[in-house]
Amino acid sequence: MRVQRAGGEAVAQLPAGYVQAHVELGYASTAHRAQGRTVDTAHAYVSAATVREPLYVMATRGRESNRLYIDTTYDPDVATSHEGAIEGDPVEVLEGVIRTSGADLSATATRRAEEEAALAEWRVMAQGGAVLDVYRRRRIAIGQQEERARLQLDRGQTPGGLRL
Repeated sequence: MRVQRAGGEAVAQLPAGYVQAHVELGYASTAHRAQGRTVDTAHAYVSAATVREPLYVMATRGRESNRLYIDTTYDPDVATSHEGAIEGDPVEVLEGVIRTSGADLSATATRRAEEEAALAEWRVMAQGGAVLDVYRRRRIAIGQQEERARLQLDRGQTPGGLRL
């Protein structure tokens, strides 16, 4: 195999054994397979299903340039979709990818995240609303019981139904 760098003049002849053992077509590589490698230029396909760890690999393999091709159409399953594909903004797709981690969390990190989520304002508000609703319902029930007991007393009966 004869190789020449784009824009370069020098040509090198690679031995067949070397080519067989060490050369592969880079355009068919995944982000996981490309990790740790450096190429002259990298071209990567990014969609809403991409997560940040492979995005980092895709965006950092090229020595001279890295190009990201953002798929702004999101339709998880065309065959079962009830609506048309959703068109997104490329920046929003990238922001979503960056926010989404595919890394496994340790037990300690999971516990910390759950503790933080338990104190999150949105959760406290939602749970606080539920607690207030239960409290309100109990107060209404108690008020209704008290009202029935007062009516029974007004009629000369005890709450157990006995006459006074």
